[in-house]
Amino acid sequence: MIGPDLIVAAQHRDIEQAQRVLSARAKQTTEDALARVDRDLRRARRGSWTQAEAMATKAQLRQALMSLALAHQQDLKAGLPPVMKAAQKRTAEYLRTLDKQYLGAVRPLRFDTLQWWERHASELGQVRLREFGRSFQRYGADAVLGIERAISSAVVLGQRWDVARREVWRATAQVVGERQWMVDRILRTEVAAAYNGTNLAALIEEDDPDEPMLKKLVATFDKVTAADSVAVHGQVRPVREPFRDPKGRLYMAPPNRPNDREIVVGWRASYGESLPNYDQKTARADKRLLQASADRLPPDPTLKVPDPRAPPQAGSHGSHLPPEKVLSQTIIGPRQASPERAQLAHLTARRLTVASKLRAAITAAKDPAPGFEYLAGEVDRLKAEYRDLRIRMAVAATAVRASEGDFIRRDIKPGNYLDFGGMVFRVRSVGAAGIRIDTPHGPAMLPSSRIPAMLRAKRPSKTVKPRSLTDIAALLTVAVSIREAA
Repeated sequence: MIGPDLIVAAQHRDIEQAQRVLSARAKQTTEDALARVDRDLRRARRGSWTQAEAMATKAQLRQALMSLALAHQQDLKAGLPPVMKAAQKRTAEYLRTLDKQYLGAVRPLRFDTLQWWERHASELGQVRLREFGRSFQRYGADAVLGIERAISSAVVLGQRWDVARREVWRATAQVVGERQWMVDRILRTEVAAAYNGTNLAALIEEDDPDEPMLKKLVATFDKVTAADSVAVHGQVRPVREPFRDPKGRLYMAPPNRPNDREIVVGWRASYGESLPNYDQKTARADKRLLQASADRLPPDPTLKVPDPRAPPQAGSHGSHLPPEKVLSQTIIGPRQASPERAQLAHLTARRLTVASKLRAAITAAKDPAPGFEYLAGEVDRLKAEYRDLRIRMAVAATAVRASEGDFIRRDIKPGNYLDFGGMVFRVRSVGAAGIRIDTPHGPAMLPSSRIPAMLRAKRPSKTVKPRSLTDIAALLTVAVSIREAA
């Protein structure tokens, strides 16, 4: 059976996939709008650039921006139903999996019906479109202001119409292009809101006074994870009560801000008091482990945004595969990851998680927000765990190089440095007995054989310092596949 951790990871992928699709659609919509503006300006054959012509061009470009906003809204309107449908399917499979795991039987789900879906999709879709309109007002105002400045500049310069037209076109393309990030951010936020809004509505539908439903925030851990996401990760609340971020702001479901990437999952009171922790399976760096798994969930095939300008196709509604068909499919890579690489991927994912939590803990130690004071006392523990993980990663990276036959194939000279996955040692001497290296805890000897390390002329700026001779012994044992001789 597919575990709930893989379903949670699939939910993160669903959102990312839908965001990429809509961003690509938005970029194409913008390019089409700019092409129409260029075509319309070329058709206007005027003799000179006057104040009246400038005002007419301003009105023309305002209308073009309004049309662009409506086109983006139509793209979003077409893209939201697949997003919400995917959320409904994943949440249904997630609760069925937990029911089977903790209760021994799968119970009927009140939200897994066509009537519920139609009502929810209509209500939430209208809400998200209204929010999109409000968010897009800033984009439109900034774009109009930038274009009007360019047109006014052309008037002051007194340029001919053909010259002014080219300048106005370049300014329009630049203003719109520089603000495309605003469109992408708005669309990403709305996709996350539609997905998590569907998750929340489904959990509320399952809430019962005799068996309360809880909700939990699950963050995505990678190099761009923000401190506030780390702080709220794992927060659990009754499904009808709000979450609270480190600044004290209340919200029912993510996103709480632009580019917020948490998701909300459910937990029945009858499952028990211990909620699962999805740190590792939601980490971006752990994708290699997921790809090496034969029972991982594939991307949802329904997350394709239909072109709102294309005519509807027969049988386009209700033609999606049922969840059980989607979940039964497997995608296996061309080869399984080696045990050494799987271990390194696991340690890398954990290191990213700990690093994100450590940043949040340091921030909380300086100015702890109400309810998050506990993080201030976690700094020392997280620092120690981070150092331990770096050492373990050095050993694991060396094991990967050894298993894949990635050895130094040129002469090692005194003064060189051997880099074992970040743990670096200086070569003191090279002789028939072996390679003598300097370590922070004394000299050590390597046999004169192939070494699974990187050969460096200078010591890198960032290295991993071993805490004791035990760490060095573990590394060298892996490096030469024999007992370390100090």
